[in-house]
Amino acid sequence: MYIALLIGGWTLIACGESIYVDQHAFKNIAISGKDLFVNSVNWLYYNSYLTAIRPAFILLTMMIINGDIINIPILGIAFLLTLIVYSYDRFSGLDEDRASNPERSELLMRKKKHYPYYLASCIGALALLVVFFSTTQLMSLAIFVAVLVSIGILYSVMLKNITKYVPAFKNLLVASEWGATIALLYGLSYNSYTSALTLTFTAFVFLKLFILTVFYDIKDIESDKKRRLKTVPVMLGYTNTLRFLTIMTILSWVILVMGTFLFNLPKLSLFLIPLSAFVFVAIGAMKSNGGKPSKYDLLVSLEYVVWPLGIVIVMAAGNILTYLSAVI
Repeated sequence: MYIALLIGGWTLIACGESIYVDQHAFKNIAISGKDLFVNSVNWLYYNSYLTAIRPAFILLTMMIINGDIINIPILGIAFLLTLIVYSYDRFSGLDEDRASNPERSELLMRKKKHYPYYLASCIGALALLVVFFSTTQLMSLAIFVAVLVSIGILYSVMLKNITKYVPAFKNLLVASEWGATIALLYGLSYNSYTSALTLTFTAFVFLKLFILTVFYDIKDIESDKKRRLKTVPVMLGYTNTLRFLTIMTILSWVILVMGTFLFNLPKLSLFLIPLSAFVFVAIGAMKSNGGKPSKYDLLVSLEYVVWPLGIVIVMAAGNILTYLSAVI
């Protein structure tokens, strides 16, 4: 209980610090009420909070689909380790952001001097979660978390340039890293490293995160060409990249269908197909916008938030129909 209160206190302090430092941004939001939602989402995204909840919501979806007891500490660990990696990448790349994303760069520059304390608090909270909530396999979890954070930081410091020599290196590394996160954290929680659910979702999540990183590389196609980075959009071009993303999305759905009918995954897994179709909305918006980023781009990142909510709604609807059919 005391540790839970400590983690909750960290969350309030961290969010409060961000809001205090970004008070000018919130003044602008208050002035323009019609853009409240978009600006709030952008603020959450720029501060890496939206990115950090992605693995936690994917794990939560798996727990709900499989009927598991929700492991809140593991969700917290997934959130914090992702927040550490991505916030470090954001702050280490501020100079590059000034050209490609000046709005994000301006927001983060205001809190740069606070970042060491913020990072230390995140690491401390993560360590407490690992130590106090890992009743079994403590060493395995600690090693895994340390390796994952190290890989993420190493990518920001020195591995980015490998994309100049290895095609799609960044996309493959990011998708592999977070696919492994899902597999190992779920496996540690329920001792099911090689279950059909774990393996199927690992493959599905790998493809979805690969699609996500490729999609966001489209807006950087010109700057990446100048830096001689061999990203997928640079190699394939704008039009072929959109076709490639469509094929990869359909392939990810095929994996879910195969897992459901060949390996007896819960039928609820199939409802992730319509819930993961937001990429088509974003692609359509990008086409109509002449290949430029649009306000719908965030849908590709936000779809993971919809997954557990959508599954719960489907389950509730199923229970209601079952009850009504029994009564009638």
